[in-house]
Amino acid sequence: MPIKVYSNHLEMEVDNSWTEVIKKAINTWNNAGASVGLMNNFFEYTDNASEAGLLFDWSGEGLPANALGVARLTNSNPTYIAGIIMRPPGSEDFARTAEVLIQEMGHILGIEHSGYPDDIMNGTAHGHIHEDLDQVEITQRDRQMLRWLYSRENYIAIIPK
Repeated sequence: MPIKVYSNHLEMEVDNSWTEVIKKAINTWNNAGASVGLMNNFFEYTDNASEAGLLFDWSGEGLPANALGVARLTNSNPTYIAGIIMRPPGSEDFARTAEVLIQEMGHILGIEHSGYPDDIMNGTAHGHIHEDLDQVEITQRDRQMLRWLYSRENYIAIIPK
């Protein structure tokens, strides 16, 4: 750690304001780690695709019809990060997209879906209405799950390819 993140959103011919969504998602998990006494740098943004361990692919290719985003992990031991696929930028608003991206990054960190509707890690939590990116936050329960997972003695990390 940190896992270096590259996003191809600018290759989708959108304006640079979508970079704010990506940085919001990265900062959310980095701040969550710091807030529960863990590392504060799970992720780091990079402009260099060749040094990235995690690709945010905004093409939407291979995305299930009803999904706004999906984390891809290998089904192997150890588990490797295959990337995150998102709907193309602009298909949803900034806040909703950030919420989905934050949840998919939570899966990359190893967190499963939550049964609580307000948690960002709830599989259907993406109906929240946010005025702007500042309102998109993870819950205390999301933070507690992160702390629990990363404080295990037999914790096995998910590894960038």
